[in-house]
Formats: sequence, C-alpha cells, structure tokens
Amino acid sequence: MFSVKGPLAFTHERHSDKFKEPADHSRSPSTVNPLKHQLLTVLVIFLSISIIFAIPRSGDTLRAHAQTVEPPRLEVWSPDVHSSNITDPNPLPIPSIFPPGKHITVLLNLTQGGPIASFDIMLNYNISSGPNVLQLLSATTAGGLFDPSNAPSGCVIHNLPGTQKTDFPPGTIRFGAYLQGQTASGPCSVDGTNGTLFSMIFNVTSIGSGSIDIVQGNGNGSSGSTIEGEQGGVANDLNFTAYGAYFKNAPGIPPLVSFTFSPDQPVAGQTVTYDGTSSFDWSL
Repeated sequence: MFSVKGPLAFTHERHSDKFKEPADHSRSPSTVNPLKHQLLTVLVIFLSISIIFAIPRSGDTLRAHAQTVEPPRLEVWSPDVHSSNITDPNPLPIPSIFPPGKHITVLLNLTQGGPIASFDIMLNYNISSGPNVLQLLSATTAGGLFDPSNAPSGCVIHNLPGTQKTDFPPGTIRFGAYLQGQTASGPCSVDGTNGTLFSMIFNVTSIGSGSIDIVQGNGNGSSGSTIEGEQGGVANDLNFTAYGAYFKNAPGIPPLVSFTFSPDQPVAGQTVTYDGTSSFDWSL
C-alpha cells in the first residue's frame, strides 16, 4: 500500500504544480506582453503629436491678429459703369453712354455699415474748372434702405429736419432720414451691410468733366456727413471711408488730383495750408 501510495502521491503533487504555474505566471508584473508595451508607446506618441499641433503657435496668433476688417464704405456709384469713375469709354465722335441730354442715375451706396439708425449726408456736384456738365433733376430715398414705404415692422422712417434739399445752395445735395420705433430685438435700425441711402438723377448738360464729392467734417465744428449706427440699443457715429465720383464724357486722360493739407486736425480760427502741386492735368 505504501509503495503504491507514494508514487501516486508524488505524481499528483507534480501535476498540481504544473496546473498552478500558468496562473502564478500571469500575475507576475515582469511578464507583461511586449506587444502591449509597443501599442501603449505608439498611442502615447500619437496623442503627444496631436496635442502639439492643437496648441496655437505664436506665428499663427500673429497672423490672425494681422487680419483687418474692411471699414464701412460710403460711395457715389454709377450703375451704368458699375464704378465711382463715371467715365464714358467712347467719347468720340459723340459720347456713347453719357451724351449731352442723357439722364443718368447715380447712387449713394453704403457697404459694411452694420445696423444703421439715421444718416445726414451732403454732396457737392459740378466741381469743375469749366462749364457745368451735370444738373441734378431729382433725388429720393425711395427704393433704398430708408424707403418710407418699406420700413421694418414696428418702425417709421422720417426725413431728418432741415434735409431733403437740392441745389440750395446751387450744386449741393443734402439728404437725411432716421428711424423711430421699437422691434422685438431693440430700437429700430436697417441693415447697412450693402444698400443705397438715396439715389439721384442728373441731366448731362455738356461735354466735359466734373466731380460729385461727399462733404466731410473740416475740424472747425462742422460734422459734415454723418451716419449713426446702432448696436444693442447704443447709438454711435459710424466711422466710414468716403469715395466721391468723377464724371467725364470728354476725350483725354482724366486729371490726376492729389493734395495735402496741414495741420491734419485743424481747429476753429486756425489757418489751413493746402498743397496741390502734385496734381496734374494731362490736357494742359
């Protein structure tokens, strides 16, 4: 019994040891699968690279700050030539687009203006050294941003007192309007992103050249042309860039107009010096 029982006991003990070895081996930290090490390493590297590229670089930040938004633009514009340079392309022998007796439409357009609550604009036309080439026939806000028949819901459009004047004095145009009322989002305004403040019809009276200029403040207490913006119930003067128009239906190259003045911000009673020596008239 002893001789039989001994080998059986030994054999059973050996098999028990072999059966337990895999479980003990799997619990040992030193025996982690090398493939898992490699996968973890690759994952860490990938995440590190992703984080590096996700962080804004100083150069990118500088380039983002360098981008500027175009300021609001107030421009005298011709739908005939799609430009503020209202020049007849074929003036000889008779102007093809702007002959004497032709009635032409000129618009005062505003772009990038945002919400607008009112405007007061003055124009000078027939600024020419020779005979007048344009004569104003009419001007109106109809069909534009401040069309009284097309006011935003809950709003009323009024003419600004003292405006809606043409040729008083001769060669001048002054138009103004404002909004009154409330909407669900706040005080009334119109979208000045891209629209017309008012339109004009001129009669071409002769052959020659002239300008239609936007009158701006001169620093002597005159505010010139103004546009009032509206943001969240707060009114503010819109800082726009003005572009007048040049009209020409005569042959030749338009003159080059360039001048400087000083001081750059004059005050009432101060002498202002103009220098136009860099201007040039090719026809002279």
